[in-house]
Amino acid sequence: MITLDRLRYFIEVATQEHVGKSAKVLAVSPSVVSSAIRELELELSCELFIREKQRLKLNEKGRVLLEKAQEVINSVELLPDILFSGPLELKGHFKLGARHFLMHKYLIPAFLKVKKNHPKLTVEFISLDSGLAVSQTLSGNLDAALVFRSSYTHKVEETLLSTGQFKLVVRHNHPILKKKKSELVEELNRLPAITFRTSFGANFWENHPAFGSIGLKPNHTFFYEDTQSALQLLSSTDGWAFMPDQTILGNKSVSELSINKDIAAPVNISLVRNSNRASNQLLGLLEEVLKEKI
Repeated sequence: MITLDRLRYFIEVATQEHVGKSAKVLAVSPSVVSSAIRELELELSCELFIREKQRLKLNEKGRVLLEKAQEVINSVELLPDILFSGPLELKGHFKLGARHFLMHKYLIPAFLKVKKNHPKLTVEFISLDSGLAVSQTLSGNLDAALVFRSSYTHKVEETLLSTGQFKLVVRHNHPILKKKKSELVEELNRLPAITFRTSFGANFWENHPAFGSIGLKPNHTFFYEDTQSALQLLSSTDGWAFMPDQTILGNKSVSELSINKDIAAPVNISLVRNSNRASNQLLGLLEEVLKEKI
């Protein structure tokens, strides 16, 4: 018989592509997971995975089953809403990630608003940069993450909350603000650059395509991991930074540099979750509150 547990185990193995990792997430022994997959394949009279040493990758029939299994699990999770007319109190423990700025400005306030109506919810907030937050969500270590996104992957289920652009900024009384626009790039090449350090390393920003488009060759001198550190460095040095406009909106301590040539450097704020995981009501409520706040 095809049970819900077997479908859940199958979805997790399809996500992790590894029995041991799936067992750890599911809090069961690897033998239980292996047995569930084997019995599911026997029940369906077909193999669902391509086995490469310890790695299990879905074959064509496995991909078809994954889509249907997710629909079944999603339908089961909606049963409380169908059966009860009154509001359902949510409970459970969740892991949510975000960059420090997004965590404190948006994610924590949004969760606290949801928790007022659902006091049995508990959460672990994990502060990490956006690139790492996306990879941790993909691996199943996070239930969801609020991130800055400038590139995309089809494996991530994403809700776009805000669109923006990276901006060149300096402190509000910086001498460069008195320069002609034609002199700005040359002056910026001379001044220290304040660079965001990501999980991909600083080289990602050292070689950002937007710089080359205007002839900018940054003198990378300072590196930061959170917005507050960048603002502190801007206020106390002659340096400049390349920052998402969402992080400096309304901040009178910094000024944007306007250069004759356009800089194409889009950046969005998105709520991402693993597309192989069934959606849940908490993330739906969190998404609604974040749309109001951002």
